[in-house]
Amino acid sequence: LFVTELDAPSQIEAKDVTDTTALITWFKPLAEIEGIELTYGPKDVPGDRTTIDLSEDENQYSIGNLRPHTEYEVMLISRRGDMESDPIKEVFVTDLDAPRNLKRVSQTDNSITLEWKNSHADIDNYRIKFAPISGGDHSEITVPKSNQATTRATLTGLRPGTEYGIGVTAVRQDRESAPATINAGTDLDNPKDLEVSDPTETTLSLRWRRPVAKFDRYRLIYVSPSGRKNEVEIPVDSTSFILRGLDAGTEYTISLVAEKGRHKSKPTTVKGSTEEEPELGKLTVSETGWDGFQLTWTAADGAYENFIIQVQESDNPEETWNITVPGGLRFMNVTGLKANTPYNITLRGVIQGYRTKPLSVETMTGVHPEVGELTVFNITPESFNLSWTTTSADFDIFTIEIIDSNRLLEPMEFNISGNSRTAHISGLSPSTDFIVYLYGISHGFRTQAISAAATTEAEPEVDNLLVSDATPDGFRLSWTADDGVFDSFVLKIRDTKRKSDPLELIVPGHERTQDITGLKEGTEYEIELYGVSSGRRSQPVNAVATTVVGSPKGISFSDITENSATVSWTPPRTRVESFRISYVPVTGGIPNVVTVDGSKTRTKLVKLVPGVDYNVSIISVKGFEESEPVSGTLKTALDSPSGLIVVNITDSEALATWQPAIAAVDNYVVSYASEDEPEVTQMVSGNTVEYDLKGLRPATEYTLSVHALKDTQRSETLSTQFTTGMDAPRDLSATEIQSETAVITWRPPRAPVTGYLLIYESIDGRVKEVILNPETTSYSLTELSPSTQYTVKLQALNRSLKSKMIQAIFTTTGLLYPYPKDCSQALLNGETTSGLYTVYLNGDKAQPLQVFCDMGEDGGGWIVFLRRQNGKEDFYKNWRTYVAGFGDPKDEFWIGLENLHKITSQGQYELRVDLRDKGETAYAVYDRFSVGDAKSRYRLRVDGYSGTAGDSMTYHNGRSFSTFDKDNDSAITNCALSYKGAFWYKNCHRVNLMGRYGDNSHSQGVNWFHWKGHEYSIQFAEMKLRPSSFRNLEGRRKRA
Repeated sequence: LFVTELDAPSQIEAKDVTDTTALITWFKPLAEIEGIELTYGPKDVPGDRTTIDLSEDENQYSIGNLRPHTEYEVMLISRRGDMESDPIKEVFVTDLDAPRNLKRVSQTDNSITLEWKNSHADIDNYRIKFAPISGGDHSEITVPKSNQATTRATLTGLRPGTEYGIGVTAVRQDRESAPATINAGTDLDNPKDLEVSDPTETTLSLRWRRPVAKFDRYRLIYVSPSGRKNEVEIPVDSTSFILRGLDAGTEYTISLVAEKGRHKSKPTTVKGSTEEEPELGKLTVSETGWDGFQLTWTAADGAYENFIIQVQESDNPEETWNITVPGGLRFMNVTGLKANTPYNITLRGVIQGYRTKPLSVETMTGVHPEVGELTVFNITPESFNLSWTTTSADFDIFTIEIIDSNRLLEPMEFNISGNSRTAHISGLSPSTDFIVYLYGISHGFRTQAISAAATTEAEPEVDNLLVSDATPDGFRLSWTADDGVFDSFVLKIRDTKRKSDPLELIVPGHERTQDITGLKEGTEYEIELYGVSSGRRSQPVNAVATTVVGSPKGISFSDITENSATVSWTPPRTRVESFRISYVPVTGGIPNVVTVDGSKTRTKLVKLVPGVDYNVSIISVKGFEESEPVSGTLKTALDSPSGLIVVNITDSEALATWQPAIAAVDNYVVSYASEDEPEVTQMVSGNTVEYDLKGLRPATEYTLSVHALKDTQRSETLSTQFTTGMDAPRDLSATEIQSETAVITWRPPRAPVTGYLLIYESIDGRVKEVILNPETTSYSLTELSPSTQYTVKLQALNRSLKSKMIQAIFTTTGLLYPYPKDCSQALLNGETTSGLYTVYLNGDKAQPLQVFCDMGEDGGGWIVFLRRQNGKEDFYKNWRTYVAGFGDPKDEFWIGLENLHKITSQGQYELRVDLRDKGETAYAVYDRFSVGDAKSRYRLRVDGYSGTAGDSMTYHNGRSFSTFDKDNDSAITNCALSYKGAFWYKNCHRVNLMGRYGDNSHSQGVNWFHWKGHEYSIQFAEMKLRPSSFRNLEGRRKRA
């Protein structure tokens, strides 16, 4: 009996190293253990060690409180009882610590002074990188470390009013700390050479030169000797300005500053004085009337551009007028004012836009004339006289307006001479209420209107003409009128369509009724009545009357069906407008009504119910008049069943169904037959709507008929055809099953067939269909997937007929890796051709991923995740695109960060980079390669270089991925933006395989620094990965 030694944890690695922390990871030992002992400390201080006991399940530990820029040694030992493994060690160096508390101490318009706390590490110096945030070249200076706790430095030669991005790093030999960063801006510079020119009484002209800095606007501040301060905002593109509205003879202090947001430059200041102003003379009012007056004033000649006159009601200041007149004028007539009203008048002179102090005067307008009392007299049925009084004789004209109170007549208007005080009005309507309005006009002024009411006398009238007791040939008329007023009455009667001569009757003056006879039936008549008195006619009254309509005769029925019939009749002698036909079942219900033109003598009745007795009546209609009805009775025919269909059809049975007849029936008769069989007939109850058909022959066409019976009535016959189904094939089975092939066999059905439909489906849902000849009884399946369950279904066909499906299930033989997780497992399955393959992440069939496999280079089994070869694809893309991947895997492409993370999370992988250019080749292989998750921003881990291209990737180890829209590099500038690509940039790159194809500018192209440098774009580059253990697996496969 012997016991082997415990194996130690393997592949220890220090990850995510900073100036104070590191993450230690390892692979667990193969042996069963009880715990792991982790010891660490500075390598050059053996006595300074810290030991941590960990459980057997842990495979990482985070160390903190480390010293910056110090080499540490980590040791791991496996333990179980008293046994322990040999130690495994790893050495790493912590980063330089960055400067702290970076701040801006002061700034001018061309400099910024910075201060920060020194790094703890022993460093050579500090490096300051700075550039305008808006873009431009960045600058760099080196500053020695101060002996004090802080270091201070001043950046000079900066642009005024500019925001800078600044980074400060600690430097020791070729190592550099992470940057401490800050944004700081220089002050705005002030405007230059401000001067005053061209002064007037109210203005000063200013000029200046622009500042160098970009800014938003100017702010001009000017202050009078009394201390009154004014501000003006001036557009950014101005270099001159005129100050207006100043006081004459005054010295101002003027300051000009530039502004950007809340920032201001220092002010530029100058003094300037305005000129003295001339004086106005005396303002006088004359020639005052009731609606205006004249103004006069004195002033120096040529001193003013114009004058502004303001006229304001003293008791109502809101009523104000401003009048502007030329500067050479010395008088003004003001008109259009209110009578008997006080006014305030002011006068100002205007010199170059400036208004002088005002001159003022007060005055009052005179009283205007008025119209007095209006009187109406001498009223008749069609006229009356007017008279009125006035307070003054000074009128130009009088206007009279006459309106009836009900506003039914057109208004009348009369213009009368200003010397008149009376008027005669005629042409009026009798018995009408009128309102009379009168106003006067004097020198354009219109007085308030006065009014009076008057009513013209009435004329005798006839009223209330009524029609009653209408018959087919006449009616009775009656009316009202005052007794003893009229000598006689005249009646005029005429049909409205003017088809016969009018009738005129004269009735004695004492009568109030009259019977009219001898008219046509169903005819509308117009009636006019007026009275006659002493040869004068009264206003007529009118009415309309209609004689009674005649009834139709001789009703009869024809063309009777189950739901319709035709009704006929003889019309009355006089033409009517329409006939109204009503029909309803004898047992009751809501009547149906049909209206037809009066020229018709028959119509069709529809929507009748089969087998039902109906009452039918007809009336004549003319206008609002209706005749007496004529009636008759009819009975509809019996209807047939409907909707005959055959369902649940098999090879020997079927079910016939139908919709019942609307009429109540006694029985249904069902018949069916085929071409080679006699007819089968069966009678069923009238309450039945289906019938089972049994004993049928397969694949045979049958004719099915149904009709209804009631008493002696028989309905129309309803028919349809149907064909019985096919019987299915038998004994379906799978034989000769291999990994990619199988043979399917079966026996044919009894019925003749025209072909077969074969369907086979894998368990993952892939389906294929095949149509086979009728003689076929076996079929070979090819291109199947190994280790896969298949379901085979078979159906017989005879033209449009299909049998039931039968099925069988089988499983193909297996592969070494049914769901290969990468190209190496696809290679071990026997795939040796480079190209596109589907792999399954973690061997899970639910996570397929299409990749390009390189099966030839260095033993094959490589997943290619980047290819550059012709520049067809633009690699300057955003973060989201790089996470997802892009391009053509057969040409230029990138597989995607998320896919890279998922692949490298399956185990330990190695990286290979192949480079070719004009016949030259080079390669680089790294034993360990992984990409972190999205939370780490897809951090790169790469180690263990070998090859011919030179080790350029180790520089990027530990860096997160960067694109132009997600800057994760350690440089002051945005590396992806500067070099038009994307990568695990640091500060900035040794590898730039996503750079601009064919661009040989410095660091812009497809670069591998240690092979072709930064100023050469390589023609061909591929990055690929495979499991680190593949070489051992490949050896086992070859031995096997």
